[in-house]
Amino acid sequence: MAAVSSMIALSVAAAASMLAAKKQADGMEAQGEFAERQGKVNARLAEMQSDDALARGDAASKQAADRANQVRGAQRVGFAAQGVALDSGSAQDVQQETARLGALDALTVKNNAQREAWGYRIQANQYLASGEQAVMAGRNSAGATLLTGGAQAVGQIASYQPRGAGASTRNVSNIA
Repeated sequence: MAAVSSMIALSVAAAASMLAAKKQADGMEAQGEFAERQGKVNARLAEMQSDDALARGDAASKQAADRANQVRGAQRVGFAAQGVALDSGSAQDVQQETARLGALDALTVKNNAQREAWGYRIQANQYLASGEQAVMAGRNSAGATLLTGGAQAVGQIASYQPRGAGASTRNVSNIA
């Protein structure tokens, strides 16, 4: 009777060990899924930052072009006030250079904004990849935990050796 009680206790302990392993595995999977959801949120925020960088770049580029046009207009007024012909010679060269530099400034501002936006898009992709990796890691850890818990439970049962009057002393794990 003691052997049966011991076997029942051992079986209950093995079942409890498996249940604990299952709970731990579920927690690992949930942690990976949470990290994936957080990665998606972070990716969306990075995409919003990218869109914002592009919008700011467009606005700043337009401002740079407007400033160049204002300078060019002031140059024209100055030349005209001095009686200089606006569409020839040095006056024309100065205005063309001002227009060229203004366009270059506008393009530089826009290019910088596009580079900033690209950085945010890369960051968004990294957040998504990190979230996906967290799910895989959670599943792998959960599987390993279940396997380890199961192996421990089987090991506990296999190592059971009944003791007492008339009981066999051979190891159950040697039966094959």
